[in-house]
Amino acid sequence: TANTALQFFAYVSIGALVLGILATYFMASKIVRPIKQIDSTAQKISNMDFSEKCDVHTGDEIEALANSVNKMSDALKQNIDILKRDLEREEQTNKMRREFVANVSHDIKTPLSLISAYSEALRDNTEPEKSGEICDILVEQSNTMSQLVNQLLTLTQLESGMMTYEMSFFSINELVSTVIHNCKIL
Repeated sequence: TANTALQFFAYVSIGALVLGILATYFMASKIVRPIKQIDSTAQKISNMDFSEKCDVHTGDEIEALANSVNKMSDALKQNIDILKRDLEREEQTNKMRREFVANVSHDIKTPLSLISAYSEALRDNTEPEKSGEICDILVEQSNTMSQLVNQLLTLTQLESGMMTYEMSFFSINELVSTVIHNCKIL
């Protein structure tokens, strides 16, 4: 009877041990599976891949953690999108600023060369009727340079937010005829 009881106890113990191991394995995998999913999602978020969401419905702290990771992912994606737009806008502004400086440099160079050319013509010219016309062109080019400098100051005020701009109409014919008249001597 004692041998039978020992055998029965050994079989029951082995059976209980196997059932305990199986139960522990299934319980641990039930707990570990959501944690692995959260870890996988966090790894993708760290690589800037916001496409995967944690789909955990355990009704406990692990589900709360998964929801927090999802909220963090959404917030990071929105903030990164905002930063990208700001960087693109900044890059576009810098490009426009470089183009503007190049254009202004060219626009200032033209009146300077005209003033120089007309000054030399005035110095070498002995005809009084041409001297008046040349002086008018010199004054006009000086005014043009003054306008360019004023436009630069206005641009600085616009960029700093101290002033707003207004669009206006102008005559292209007057502009073309002024340029032709000013460049006639060249």
